Amino acid sequence: MHQNHTKTISPWRSTAPVYRLLLVEDQDADALMIEQVLQQETPPMDVHRARTIAEARRLLGELEVEVVLVNHELPDGDCFGFFEMLREVAVLLPVIVLTQYGHEDVAVSAMKAGASDCMRKELDQRHLEALPARLREAMHRYEVTLQAAEQARRQDQKKLIDSLRMTVANVKHEINNPLAIISGNAQLLLELSRMMELDEDLVKPIRDIEEASLRISDSLDKLNSIKELIARDQLKAEDKRNGLGYR
Repeated sequence: MHQNHTKTISPWRSTAPVYRLLLVEDQDADALMIEQVLQQETPPMDVHRARTIAEARRLLGELEVEVVLVNHELPDGDCFGFFEMLREVAVLLPVIVLTQYGHEDVAVSAMKAGASDCMRKELDQRHLEALPARLREAMHRYEVTLQAAEQARRQDQKKLIDSLRMTVANVKHEINNPLAIISGNAQLLLELSRMMELDEDLVKPIRDIEEASLRISDSLDKLNSIKELIARDQLKAEDKRNGLGYR
């Protein structure tokens, strides 16, 4: 299912005390052991299993999951094919990769590809008991990363808005001063032309200058309104983030 926008999923959902996990594992025995351990957690994890990348893609289109546990080797590819699929469907999730072979090399490559963590696929009691904590740590790191990225985005947005407001103010100031001189002189010339009873053909260019000055002045007022609208929208956004609601 192709999406136009990246779907970023936060693992900390106040409305869902049970974490929903997507397990991508083709080995039935391994999947069963992992599911049993995770369902013994308090609260238990809601595990949804896919045996292939294609099946995982379908489930991601149907479910909102908080974390993914994926086997490095799958019938229709590997974890790198899985990450490619995530990019295609534009979904961002914390992902832990399980692998048995060449762990160090795979771990480095998997982390570069987008993995939150990488674990040896050793399904003895000690490693299985450590799995829930690793999943929660991965979700926590992912949430911290999301928050940092969101904060950076807001700061960049604020800088852009502040720069835009300053630019509008500077443009208005730079145009307004000479415009006032042009408009004032045009009015003076019109007054003199009336006193001297000049022919209308001579007066018309002066009237054109005055009308053009008024149109520019109206445009500057609209530009100033845009600046004020940007300021109000920025304040509303800050109030919403601070829980103050809209003004």
